[in-house]
Amino acid sequence: MIMKNNNVKMILNLGTKPTIKTVSGGRKMARFSAAVLETENETGADGLPRSKKKVKWYPVLSWGSVADMAERCLEKGKRVMVCGYM
Repeated sequence: MIMKNNNVKMILNLGTKPTIKTVSGGRKMARFSAAVLETENETGADGLPRSKKKVKWYPVLSWGSVADMAERCLEKGKRVMVCGYM
């Protein structure tokens, strides 16, 4: 048995409407990208604090009933909570 210790829960902003595919056996798969804005704090050359913002993108893949829900409910720009393994 494989232990998965890298369980994550993130609240992200949806970048695109999910792409839905039906794979062999009629099972649905939803694929989309979601992003989070990260702020890095650092000290500049003059000793003053500065913050740098960057967007980090995550690819998300869901299957079965979760893919059905993604197809019905998710749209670009919505906030979404993603739970799973990385």
